[in-house]
Amino acid sequence: MDRRGVIMTDGLVGRDRELATLSACLDAAGTGRPQLVICRGEPGVGKTRLARELVARAREEGFLTGFGAALEASGAPPYWCWWQALREIDEVVGLEELARERGLQAQLSGLRDTGRPQLGTTPEDRFRLFDGIARLIREVARRSSLLLVLDDMHWADEASLRLLQHVVKALQDERLLLLVNSRRQAGGQEIDVLGTLLSEPAATDLALGGLDCTAVRRRLVGITGRAVDDALVERVRASTGGNPFFVGEVGRALAAGPDPGRVPVTTALRAAIAERLRSLAPAAAEVVRAAAVLGAEVSVPELARLADADPTEVVRLLGEAQDAALLQPADDAGRWRFDHAIVRDAVLDALPMRTRGALHRAAAEALEARVGACPGAHVGDIAHHRAEAAVVGDDRLVAAVWLERAAVRAMGQLAFEDAALLLRRALALAEAELAPVDRVRLLLLVGRADHLAGNLAGRLQACLDAADVARELGRADLLAEAALVMEVTASAPGFEVVTRRLCKEALAALGSEPTSLRARLLARVVDTHMFGSDLERVAPESDEALAIATACDDAAALGAAMAARRIVCAGPGGLAEREILAARMLELAARDGDPPTELAARLWQIDASSERGDLQRVADEVDALARCASSLGWLTARFEVARCRAVLAQAQGRYADAVRLEDTAYELMKARGLASTLVLRSGLLPVVGRHVGPDRRSMDASAMMSGDPEVLRRFGLIAHVAAAHAHATAGELGEAERLYRASGSVESWRPPPHVVLLVDAFGIAVSDVLGDAGDLSYLRDRLAAHRGHHVVSGIAQICYFGPVELWLGVAAHRLGLLDEAVADLEQADAHCARAGAAGFRVEAQIRLAAVLADRRGHGDLTRAGVLLGVAAPTARRLGMTPYVATAAAVQAEVDRLAGVVALSPRETEVARLVAEGLTNREIAARLVLSERTVEQHVRSVLAKLGLTNRAQVAAWAAHRVAYHA
Repeated sequence: MDRRGVIMTDGLVGRDRELATLSACLDAAGTGRPQLVICRGEPGVGKTRLARELVARAREEGFLTGFGAALEASGAPPYWCWWQALREIDEVVGLEELARERGLQAQLSGLRDTGRPQLGTTPEDRFRLFDGIARLIREVARRSSLLLVLDDMHWADEASLRLLQHVVKALQDERLLLLVNSRRQAGGQEIDVLGTLLSEPAATDLALGGLDCTAVRRRLVGITGRAVDDALVERVRASTGGNPFFVGEVGRALAAGPDPGRVPVTTALRAAIAERLRSLAPAAAEVVRAAAVLGAEVSVPELARLADADPTEVVRLLGEAQDAALLQPADDAGRWRFDHAIVRDAVLDALPMRTRGALHRAAAEALEARVGACPGAHVGDIAHHRAEAAVVGDDRLVAAVWLERAAVRAMGQLAFEDAALLLRRALALAEAELAPVDRVRLLLLVGRADHLAGNLAGRLQACLDAADVARELGRADLLAEAALVMEVTASAPGFEVVTRRLCKEALAALGSEPTSLRARLLARVVDTHMFGSDLERVAPESDEALAIATACDDAAALGAAMAARRIVCAGPGGLAEREILAARMLELAARDGDPPTELAARLWQIDASSERGDLQRVADEVDALARCASSLGWLTARFEVARCRAVLAQAQGRYADAVRLEDTAYELMKARGLASTLVLRSGLLPVVGRHVGPDRRSMDASAMMSGDPEVLRRFGLIAHVAAAHAHATAGELGEAERLYRASGSVESWRPPPHVVLLVDAFGIAVSDVLGDAGDLSYLRDRLAAHRGHHVVSGIAQICYFGPVELWLGVAAHRLGLLDEAVADLEQADAHCARAGAAGFRVEAQIRLAAVLADRRGHGDLTRAGVLLGVAAPTARRLGMTPYVATAAAVQAEVDRLAGVVALSPRETEVARLVAEGLTNREIAARLVLSERTVEQHVRSVLAKLGLTNRAQVAAWAAHRVAYHA
């Protein structure tokens, strides 16, 4: 009984089906099949109560449990629900020690309160944090079966939702059950992240509805302590929808004494709670109102300060509120919480705006007095109270200052979306009072937060708004900062033009003084031309940026300037300079101890070494890149390692490895939807398909690029030509020609410098299949300027396409320039051999054999047979099925032209014994012939095969045996 003698019950009623579902999920989790349950329903339907019942059952079965709840607009810090759940686990496991054991301390540092914006922060830092938490949870679940409950996630901050998404997507074989409770959203729409997670294999959608009549009866009887008739049960269920909380309100009203034959008018929820509030003594009612303003959970000292009362008296007043089923103890540490979130909502709604504002102001002042100059984790609470008080007339500038401080802290905790929301609220709240320079500063912080959160549209608008105010102030430096927030490489199409315009406007306003800010702006102008064919126009800007940055010795400016210069010299003619830049960048990284700079330097060297055909250097640099990426822990760094290893494997003819590594890279980044993921897949798989045979997978990869008009528009010529190559390889000549011609005549092609080699080589490959002699001649002449290079991208490898000489030889062969074709293909064979490019060496050898067969000079057919004898077995070993067939066809033609049948059976036998190393005398003894007869057979073999000595006969015979093996 409660203090008034009313029978109360907290038993769970009418949820047998739901409990059975949760129990099955708990059993599955306990056997290493991780589970996610998303429990949805309207307020009061019993989600939290069901979760607490599951916690009790899980503990009985030996599960470790953690329970956290998101709070509504209470100033709670980011990740609050996770903090609560992990804190509960920490009391049993000792998470700090576990993190130290597993080497996760650095990854988890993002949860610490930094108190300042991290200007070097990137989205990768948040990935490290999320990955660290996921790994920590995995380690806990490896040691003990684990139940994590995240309650009221409809109120969760964006960062907490993104963390949930990461943890769920990383599930493998943990003994883990994640229960997530959320209200249904207006119109039946779920929170985006939760809706997305429902498609995960481990997810179960548990929708809670109202209680049936049997459960309603049990609930009413349990509360009132007396029987209720069927008619009343029906009316209660009809009026409440079976919502357990509403049914409970009716039961409490009935217990107070109204006619049990009808549903009392106090079943209107807010009226019922208001009635209970009025029944309290005025002082107790004030404590309840103060508690509603302070948050979903409150402490006695907080209430005492706000109510200016003795803590002992506050405890007594809370006891009255508990009797009225308004608040109840939350833990043993003296914290209290509302009986239900709906109760707090109703109390707040009933407060007059001015009263509410006054309470928020008092709460803020009390907190400020207590924490002084170091608010720490309370900064969010103070900001919330100051903002709510400002709505009804309090100092809006003071509120804006606290909101900015809270946003800065959120940025430090990698909660970028929350930081942007707080900053936008500060701007909206104090728009008229803010000084223009402060408005620009806040807008730039918004832009930075949006950039880190991936909200590109928000970033653009914030930067444009900041630029508008900077113009009005005549502040060139602020205009420059607005332009520099607009990073290009991660942007959507069209951002380049806006960024370029802002940069040039800021440069004009700054004047010609050689500052690091000017260097960064010039570098950013170059960045905006990265995908264009007019980079030579901005070469002076890149030169000036590098000269200024070198003179200033500013690391940020120097890194940006070198990156810009690398873009300008991304074509084949700039290879030597790119190697110098890579070395300088590595020196800068070593000097400053900066892993991100080292990461860039390694990638630059990999690009340069790939174009040199130095695949051993590439392999060494990839190993160094992997070590650097491991120290950073960034998602994009891991992607870069997988990308580089995939392209290296493809270059070396390790096709299964290439596809597997590309899968790894794709899975790492597909959720972020970055263009680099799409480009790698659509670039590498069709080139693998060229050698092992196209399949649906490689053609689908090509279609990803060629089937999206927006992608084709962004990547332009290289997208069309690469897609045409994929279709030509598959024998789909109509589609190949359509895509090939879509970019106009080859004379009009103006590819960006970094894809010059790829565009011309792909063009030759396609026009070779289409038989377009004019295009072959033009492209051959243009590509000939780059002999000695290997065909790759000058920036960020997506595939390796052999040495330039291979494509020059292909074009010359098709054009009938057989001597030139032989010379180029011989060079291609040698380059591939030195590089270790096994697959393209097979292609060069088979093509060279075909040219020799067409030329039919002295010894050409024999030499062709020797080449095929090497290439065909290699093609078989590498799985290059199309080239095995091509080699067989060329061999048949060589045999036909050589008149292989002209060798008599006896001559063939003699040639075979010569290959075994026997002398004429030994052959004579073996075949029971005279030595003179053997000499005649050997001379005949030499003449028919166009050979000059016995060693050549031995080589010819040996290769024919190898080929036919």
